[in-house]
Amino acid sequence: MTLPDAAFFELMRSVFGNIKTPFNKQKLLDDLAGFLARKDIQKTIAAYINERDKQIIAAIAVLGEPLPGELESFFGGELSYTELHSELLNLEERFIVYRFKDEGVSRLALNPALESVLGPFASDTELLFPAAGPPKKETKTRGKTARLSDSMLAAVFAFIYDQGSLFKAEGKLRKKVSDEGRRIFPGIKLEALFGSLQALALIRLDDDGSSRIDEEKLRSFAGLPPEERRIYLAAALTSYFEEPEKTNSWLKRPLVQALARVIYSFIYTLDKELLYPRSTLLRLFPVLFKSLNIETKKQELFIQHILKALEISGLLEEHGQAYMRCVSPDNSGGEEKPRIAIDAAFSLVLYPEIAFADALELARFCSVREAGTAPRFELTRLSAVRGFDRGITVQTMCALLTRLSGFAPDQSLAWTLADWEKRYHEVSFHRGLVLTLSKDRRYLAETAALSSLITRTLAPGVYLLRDEDRETAFEALCRAGVDIIAQPLSGPQEQTPLTAPYPSPASKLRGDFLLAGNSGKRPASGSEENPPRPAGKNPASAASAAATSAAASATNPANAESAGDTASAANPASAAATTENAAATASAANPADALKEHFRSLLSAMKLSKEEREELSARIERRLILTDSQLKDASVKYERLEARGLDYVGKQTVAKQAISLQSFVELSWPSGGKTERLLGIPQALEKNGGESILVLRTAAGAGNRDQAEEIRVPLAKISLIRRIKRSIFGT
Repeated sequence: MTLPDAAFFELMRSVFGNIKTPFNKQKLLDDLAGFLARKDIQKTIAAYINERDKQIIAAIAVLGEPLPGELESFFGGELSYTELHSELLNLEERFIVYRFKDEGVSRLALNPALESVLGPFASDTELLFPAAGPPKKETKTRGKTARLSDSMLAAVFAFIYDQGSLFKAEGKLRKKVSDEGRRIFPGIKLEALFGSLQALALIRLDDDGSSRIDEEKLRSFAGLPPEERRIYLAAALTSYFEEPEKTNSWLKRPLVQALARVIYSFIYTLDKELLYPRSTLLRLFPVLFKSLNIETKKQELFIQHILKALEISGLLEEHGQAYMRCVSPDNSGGEEKPRIAIDAAFSLVLYPEIAFADALELARFCSVREAGTAPRFELTRLSAVRGFDRGITVQTMCALLTRLSGFAPDQSLAWTLADWEKRYHEVSFHRGLVLTLSKDRRYLAETAALSSLITRTLAPGVYLLRDEDRETAFEALCRAGVDIIAQPLSGPQEQTPLTAPYPSPASKLRGDFLLAGNSGKRPASGSEENPPRPAGKNPASAASAAATSAAASATNPANAESAGDTASAANPASAAATTENAAATASAANPADALKEHFRSLLSAMKLSKEEREELSARIERRLILTDSQLKDASVKYERLEARGLDYVGKQTVAKQAISLQSFVELSWPSGGKTERLLGIPQALEKNGGESILVLRTAAGAGNRDQAEEIRVPLAKISLIRRIKRSIFGT
């Protein structure tokens, strides 16, 4: 209804032929709605939908009313700008796709009046994101990227515990850390890994420049299901690859959270038993990127970063030119069997089946020596002291080693650990809030308000409290009548073991461990974005088969008449013969070919001028003719859209029409043994001696030029000039 009158009535004439005057636009619109609602028309429309149509229909549905440029990017490398533009115009003429303005921007949408016809195709995303089939074991190849298993990641934390401070004052990795890291973790870029752990707030930098592991955040990270833990790691790695200079977790948090939701949607879109070609992944990501508002020109690099991060984190595995989703093993429970092996040299080999939390607990009091397929830890005096500092007792260490190995530790190991613990308690530094009470004031330590705050009695009348309890203890003493109180400076809080019971992890990404311990709402799950699924059963198969069967019957004029179309062929005998031929053709060809053949037969029996016949024949081939009456009562307006080779007059005609309408043309001409192609808007036809020169302004960003420029091409040299019609919606 908002179309200019010329476009509106041209569209109506293409459906109803010569329309009656006086014109009533609302009545014509009601007639069009009734026409499209007819079952025989819908069957014919469904029969005409080919594979390319299905892809574009599904893409518009998946992208959600996209901009034309978004659709061009989506089909980049498969459809040129010209091809996609032509396909969209054809879908517009067939009432399948329409354009509308949203805040001044043109968008594409599917015709809701044809929802019953287009619905099955719109939901069939398998056409857009095809799988390459199941992997073949004999040809399976693993990518070159080193992957971080749970035990490998735990080894990284053991390495960080050993190193103490990782970075120099200016933020660069210390040389000793870098050299030792390359030896223990060959193939892993530690700068990227440490940067991603900072983005996840698992590593924090103190005011003095030293680095430390945030035990509370690490406990939350360890409590995630294995796959979600890898998703967050992949998101943090991607954020590092994108902005390596930024490592502050507060600055990174919004990007990491958004990426985690995108990666979650992506991973659970893939079938874990199928391989996917790289082209499928490259097409799937832009659909998910809509929530990130990434510029189209930056998406390609962003996708490369994500794919690399997914491989490192163990979510994707490369098989030649294809990828497969890796399913993370859940080692948190199940059959009890050895998870480590211990030798006489206090050396521990971690089996792949070890749970991440158990491997982390070992990392708290062991040093990493090797980090190959099966990382090797070593229990040393310094690593044991590190464990004692974190409140881990010899009894706890031995219990963990017994559970994971299936055997009690060797007597020499148990004796050595006990000796180290004894010596540990003989000379101690304590950091925290020290409370001293005189003999006549020691009763205060037994009051409920103060006793709950005391973490250790260092000596009679000397008590250790956590530094963060300073104000609470101060208030308790003031209420007890103490008015002069000494207040030493702060120290770190005591940590609880990582193997302490955790809340049951969610089965999907419902929360955000980055917000653990903070108030506030959790972000919505990535699954709630209803990501497209490239694999699985095709929901359109049954509907498509039904449409195919129904469309074959549409070639029979008797069926069309029963559906309300009484305009069969003028000659009954001719119509019967034509119907018989069309039915015979339908048995050997697909329904669309049968329909076209039926309409070609009708056209051949009609008395028309050459131009009228060419125009109606073109409408048949463009799948615009849906009923016999559209041929019989056609209102023909002949347009020449292309000219080739030696047809000099035809090329002039097409060029002049394009100049007057300011419409795009596609040019082809031979040059140096190959064919040059150009897309642009003709500006003028100039004479140069006896030769005509076409002045063309190329289209910037329309698939062939980054910048618009003016090109002059001799008309005689052009082998093909094709005018590209404008959208019927004028955008």
